[in-house]
Amino acid sequence: MLKAIGFWRDTHGVFRRCPRPQWLVQRGWHAAESERILRYLRSGHDFAACCGWSTCRFRGCREGERNGAGNFTDGEWYWPEGLAHYVRHHAVILPEEFIETMRANDWQVPAVAEPVEIAKRTFDYTFWLDWAGQQQRQRWYHFWRLAFYRAA
Repeated sequence: MLKAIGFWRDTHGVFRRCPRPQWLVQRGWHAAESERILRYLRSGHDFAACCGWSTCRFRGCREGERNGAGNFTDGEWYWPEGLAHYVRHHAVILPEEFIETMRANDWQVPAVAEPVEIAKRTFDYTFWLDWAGQQQRQRWYHFWRLAFYRAA
């Protein structure tokens, strides 16, 4: 089973429950390792391609007009080609579990089985949906706590 990560809210299927990237912005996140993270994201194994281009979900962004149409894997995780764009240009954070996998792999995407074998695996969106939901709840709590104390 491949753990899906970096898929954004859309109007159909499981994507209706996915997060908006704007919910996951945190400036300075993993600044010391950002280049390694970006290199890892960009060097995943091509796994699946979609028809059409994915565009950036941040209004007015010119950098991500075409975020790619492919999906990558490292044999454990599965992410869209454009995920590196969100990390680089918008400071979108990723789960520590994914970063730990990158570290454990010494920042190199490992060799994987043939694409046909990988295609037989199922995709698990549960981790991504749960993690992103928790991040959103924490941010709203922090926002409202600050707003309450400022008003008091």
